[in-house]
Amino acid sequence: MSERVRMAMALDSVEEYVMMAGRDAVEHAESALHVQNELTYTFGMSIDYMARVYGVDASELRKQAMRMLHDEIRRALCGVCDVRYVKPYVVDGEEAGITAKFYKFDRRTA
Repeated sequence: MSERVRMAMALDSVEEYVMMAGRDAVEHAESALHVQNELTYTFGMSIDYMARVYGVDASELRKQAMRMLHDEIRRALCGVCDVRYVKPYVVDGEEAGITAKFYKFDRRTA
């Protein structure tokens, strides 16, 4: 199997996680009781595992996976709340995931 095919298969596996994270972010935002909220998704070790399973370069897979996760979280949250930022979550100098801060303003009165 070629490197491109293995990378595509690895990214398909990552995409499943990314889509679940997007749905989870929307559920969290919709049920949030506070105005200011922060979510963090870590999956650096999972990417390393997938890279070993599919035999691809872990740094290239990590770069593409983090971009996919960033884009999905931003896309999912922008329709539900006001997104302050979506940025890399860094642990020990290495990207471990994505963190997002958002504000939820209800139009209801107490």
